[in-house]
Amino acid sequence: MPVVGTMPHAFVMCYPAPDDAWRSFDAHAPADVPRIMLCDTYCDENAESLRPAACGAAAVRLDTPKSRRGNMRSIIEEVRWELDANAYPAVQIFLSGGVTRDDVLVYRDIVDAFGVGGAIANAPVIDFSLDIIEIEGIPKAKRGKRSGAKQVFELPSRVHRVVPLHNKKTSRGTTAH
Repeated sequence: MPVVGTMPHAFVMCYPAPDDAWRSFDAHAPADVPRIMLCDTYCDENAESLRPAACGAAAVRLDTPKSRRGNMRSIIEEVRWELDANAYPAVQIFLSGGVTRDDVLVYRDIVDAFGVGGAIANAPVIDFSLDIIEIEGIPKAKRGKRSGAKQVFELPSRVHRVVPLHNKKTSRGTTAH
């Protein structure tokens, strides 16, 4: 079985809109590369899953099992419902993002394919992410992340306060120098 990857959030973020990324991927990726399109960069998976389906996706990729709040089964079921109700019953659901063996067991009845990495590595894994927060000086971040450069203040209580880099006020409301 060949090892393959999927579309990252960074790819989607490099385009003015996700639809542009999906269309570009469809137009330029080799024909033998499956059209698995990431559908949760800026919007809710349920809302965003129909748009890549309309752009030719063979599958929609949900990349949020660990970071998404709520019931993941319910989210997947909603996506499947919307795809079916909008005439995309052949579009599959691909689940990735920290997927474990237990996740595969729990969701195998409603997910068509899984992206696993660290869960099957034969070496110790340091799990981390690197999130884009700004592109060419323009604040831009995927859903659930804070866009733009930041500054961090450590308060006397040892609590850290994070504010936008260009904020002229410190965490206490005084002007920064």
